[in-house]
Amino acid sequence: IGEGRTATLLEQQRPNVFQMTVGNIHPGDRIKVELGYTELVNSEEKIYEFVYPTVVGPRYSGESGSQESSWVKNPYLHQSQPPTYKFGIDVTLSGGMPLKSVQCPSHDADIKYQDQNTAHIRLAEHDAYDGNRDFILRYRLAGESVEPGVLIHRGTDENFFLMMLQPPERIRTATRVQREFIFIVDVSGSMSGFPLETAKKLLTDLIGNLQTGDIFNVLLFAAGSHLMSEKSVPANPQNIARAIRVIGNESGGGGTNMLAALSRALALPGDEDGSRTIVIVTDGYVAIESEAFSLVRRNLGRANMFAFGIGTSVNRHLIEGIAVAGMGESFVVTDPAEADGMAAKFRKYISTPILTNITYKSSGFEIYDVEPAGIPDVLADRPIMLFGKWRGNRPGQIRIEGILGSGERYKREIDLSLSTDGNENSGLRYLWARDRIRMQELFENNGQDKRIQEEILNLGIKYNLLTKYTSFVGVDSEIRTSGGKQVQVYQPLPLPSGVSNLAIAGGKGVRTRGTVMFMKDPDSPRKLNIESQNEKAEDTTDSTTLRINEINVDPEIAEFSVKEQIGGWFYQLQSCPIPNAIKGRSARIVVTFSIDSTGHVLNLVINGAGGMEKYLRSVIQEWKFSNLPPVSKAIRVSWKIDIK
Repeated sequence: IGEGRTATLLEQQRPNVFQMTVGNIHPGDRIKVELGYTELVNSEEKIYEFVYPTVVGPRYSGESGSQESSWVKNPYLHQSQPPTYKFGIDVTLSGGMPLKSVQCPSHDADIKYQDQNTAHIRLAEHDAYDGNRDFILRYRLAGESVEPGVLIHRGTDENFFLMMLQPPERIRTATRVQREFIFIVDVSGSMSGFPLETAKKLLTDLIGNLQTGDIFNVLLFAAGSHLMSEKSVPANPQNIARAIRVIGNESGGGGTNMLAALSRALALPGDEDGSRTIVIVTDGYVAIESEAFSLVRRNLGRANMFAFGIGTSVNRHLIEGIAVAGMGESFVVTDPAEADGMAAKFRKYISTPILTNITYKSSGFEIYDVEPAGIPDVLADRPIMLFGKWRGNRPGQIRIEGILGSGERYKREIDLSLSTDGNENSGLRYLWARDRIRMQELFENNGQDKRIQEEILNLGIKYNLLTKYTSFVGVDSEIRTSGGKQVQVYQPLPLPSGVSNLAIAGGKGVRTRGTVMFMKDPDSPRKLNIESQNEKAEDTTDSTTLRINEINVDPEIAEFSVKEQIGGWFYQLQSCPIPNAIKGRSARIVVTFSIDSTGHVLNLVINGAGGMEKYLRSVIQEWKFSNLPPVSKAIRVSWKIDIK
């Protein structure tokens, strides 16, 4: 860059967070960036899910002693500010067999079928500024039976294989030991509003459905932590009601000291003969992933670890990593309407394992560098997967053995020699290397283990992969700038959908904003000052607030979905400034509107709002309802809001 050449640097900050820096860009330049990656789309309950993250949520770094967290300080736009860029995505889905269904629950998408095996998915034009939440695509294949899947690739110096085996059916058993559940709940600033309200709904279901004989405890954390009881209590109606009250009183605020909360939960005394399960509920907006994984891994055997990610753009690296390190499962709840289903799925997982004590052995050929090194217990209806390398003239067989939930032995042999090898399987080498790197990074202890650091570096160089120790650099041969002042440009990110301003800088009322600069010509930089950095907001705290009184929906079939979504968005209205004439008084606002077939709000009428009407109208008109049942007419909503 100092030589006047256009240059770019692509770095990995986390396995799912990448940062690109581009230098010597002139006004009017059009920069096109193409990135390629290989990903294995797995299935659960025979549903495949592809997730494309669109934005990185703000991270709280107060617990991290690392010096590599400059990316965490990236500026963010304010809540409800649209992104400064457009987002579009086109997907060609080729299932290899007939597609039974295709769904995009995160965005309004146009889905068209080319034939029975292929579908094209494109984001609707009015969603062009919705790059503030994960793009999620789910699909099912026709036919309920899933045959073993085997892919092989014969390379010039290494051969690779991938084996996927559908587990046996879950077997119920009446044998139970005492179960203990520790619920760790994030009530920090980034959870304020939609995420925390969704978490409350989820936890009400999880705790409310504990069984007689179970014991449990609740640990709330933000900058500090609060334990409901010094030791776990029986899951009786009185204790369940108390726990739900404790969680329900939280509104969210402060930093996110997750490590301290995890350490406290893991240190709680327990029954050695019982079964302890730790459930952590968070958006994952922290920068201490490696430390958390190491902590969980060091305590492996003390408890099974389940992680629930709450929000539209959660830190999946943390959520999934905690589950892998703790030999548990991960869940992501992106919408309040999903809370009941996720809670039911969790109860299903912990009822009885599908398969335990799993081992594998090859015959007829040699396999090595297999990932995972040990197969964890199978709790979900998800294929057993093995990546690895093989030697020999041709691949042979792999035998899988384990113990069913009933106690019976399970055996299955897969013949890899029946699989065909083609160039389309060349991605196996990248999938294997990426999975090996992922497991190494999980337990690297933030760069302290030099042996693992060197292995990650060597894997990145050998397989041409981006890692935390390898970067991609591009330098143009042409010298484009001679002299002049170089000006740095900060590109602010939008806050993920549903995340409030309290998430920024990890504290209530503290906003971090960026300074955007652009170059008119090399010698005359101009500066556009968006807002000053780290400016404290005025304290507008007042006891007067808005509360939902009653929501009526016609037709009744749409009532549940509409109420759930209004409840998830209501925090946006609670940010409305209360006029001095109303403060300290009680009043009622009546809102009526229609919802058309695309989910948009029409015919909005607001009565009794006084000076608040303009703000309320600007917010409600932007709402877009989704997952509505098919109805023959517009949905009518009549809604009463109390001011107290």
